[in-house]
Amino acid sequence: MRTKNLIIGFGCLLIVVIALSMSTKSQKPEEKAKFEVIEIGTGADPQWSPDGTKLSFLSNGWLCLANADGRGEVQKLFEIPKTEYRYHWLDSTEFLFQETEYQRDEKGKLLKISNRMTGISLNGIKRKIVESEQDLASPFFFSAPIFMPDGTVGYYQFPPGKSWVSDDALFKVIKQGRLRPDSSLKQLRAMIIPSTPYGIEGDVWIESFDKSVRKKITTGKLYSFPELSPDGTKILVGLRVVDLDGNEIHIGKGGVDTANISESSLDPKWSPDSKKIAYTRVTAKILDLDGQAIEDIAGKIHIANADNGSDLQIIEIPDVVAVGPVWSLDGTKIAFTGKNTGKVYVTKLK
Repeated sequence: MRTKNLIIGFGCLLIVVIALSMSTKSQKPEEKAKFEVIEIGTGADPQWSPDGTKLSFLSNGWLCLANADGRGEVQKLFEIPKTEYRYHWLDSTEFLFQETEYQRDEKGKLLKISNRMTGISLNGIKRKIVESEQDLASPFFFSAPIFMPDGTVGYYQFPPGKSWVSDDALFKVIKQGRLRPDSSLKQLRAMIIPSTPYGIEGDVWIESFDKSVRKKITTGKLYSFPELSPDGTKILVGLRVVDLDGNEIHIGKGGVDTANISESSLDPKWSPDSKKIAYTRVTAKILDLDGQAIEDIAGKIHIANADNGSDLQIIEIPDVVAVGPVWSLDGTKIAFTGKNTGKVYVTKLK
């Protein structure tokens, strides 16, 4: 009897072990897919629509539109310019394109640079916002579009031969936001006062559009392309966060280079609540001795704490080199491009 009970007990134990083993095996694919990933379509450079329900992206010479939940068909809106350009949503019905065209002679020598800013509606109707043609001595007549947290969109117009650090530069409104035009809260922005002969890098300042507020944030450090946080309290310059007193912290890991592997952190982006920063960590394999030919073999999206730089989450999608993270307006999702797959994805954050 005792032997029989032992046999029955051993059999029950064996059944439990097998069940647990099967359960564990069935969970492994779920463990690998830690984040729910939605494939949106073939393309790159995704941007969220103002209402957060759709994504625009570039695909084979077209600007396309798709539902952010991945349902339904991808819609081709219109062919995109064949010049060098950047695009943004201006509102729910129109895009803002900034184009740069280079004019050369028969031998390829650069003669003139043409800049245009154009509004293009969802059905492809264009309207000219500003256009200029300059010689090489003064290649910029107006700045890139500036997007403020209250919804104001505008640009700086420069006098001939002057740059945007000139006191003669005028701010032109393309779209009026919620706050008054003279609101210092709206007009606070980050800018660069160049301290190099090339005017590319320099000290970071805070300045209002009407020049009534101007504060130097950094001294003697060279930075490029500062981005004010949505709440106006911090500045993102590369992979550094600088507060309005000039204190800085580093976001992400530095570059790692070995004989044939290179790692770098790229594409930092503010979250809508200014509390987090998304960036890309890319691992590349160096294919030649000069280090010129590389192949990206891994790409993860990191979510960092803007206050101390520590990583909060790491988004790793199997077999996808994830680059170019873009936050949804409510901060709950991120769109990105699979550099190796040529597709646009959306993932929900935990």
